Amino acid sequence: MNKIHPGQTLLLRIDRDAMVAGWTTLAGEPPARPIVFDDMLPVAKRAWQSLVPVLTMLAQASSTLAPRPHLYARLQDMLVTTLLLTQPHNLGALLSAQAVTVPPRSLRRAEDYIQAHMADNLTLAALSQACEVPGRTLQRAFQHAHGCGPMQWLREQRLLAVRQALLADTGGVADCALRHGFSHLGEFSRAYRMRFGETASQTLSQGADMQAPVTRRQAV
Repeated sequence: MNKIHPGQTLLLRIDRDAMVAGWTTLAGEPPARPIVFDDMLPVAKRAWQSLVPVLTMLAQASSTLAPRPHLYARLQDMLVTTLLLTQPHNLGALLSAQAVTVPPRSLRRAEDYIQAHMADNLTLAALSQACEVPGRTLQRAFQHAHGCGPMQWLREQRLLAVRQALLADTGGVADCALRHGFSHLGEFSRAYRMRFGETASQTLSQGADMQAPVTRRQAV
């Protein structure tokens, strides 16, 4: 299964502890009572539109037999966070009441932490814990500053770092992707081409062409 087709049934089981952990990351404290979601998830609503990219990546990752624990952990984190933020549930008003602003130093701390841990299996929970700022507050701070959430900003930084490495001709495509935190090369290839309008191999060729004159001058 490479993508979700209309009329297709997709069954997902999310562990209760994972949902509680996701809530705690966003709100900064455990939920006071069990989280109960609305049963319906209309495809025309924001919740479904937000879930489609996550579900598509999950379907693509499940199409191979190779175990991908880091990828599955990240996808679970994304899925839980998306559901809690977009699908109506009985505690949704508490998340909406979270403070919108975050001190600039906390945002810079989060940005610096992301830059220093791009190669790690970084999740919103880990970032929230390291910065001592609730995940929902980080989400809003990054959205205000960068127009995207912290995990999307992380992927953008990874893509930019890979491109810089490829242009500097400091390794092969797979090596660069893995060194900068991309554990799923198929996902990386799609994201890279969508972001830069060319394949990573094409960028590597450009980097090799740029480095060649330097090499010849040094040899003279």
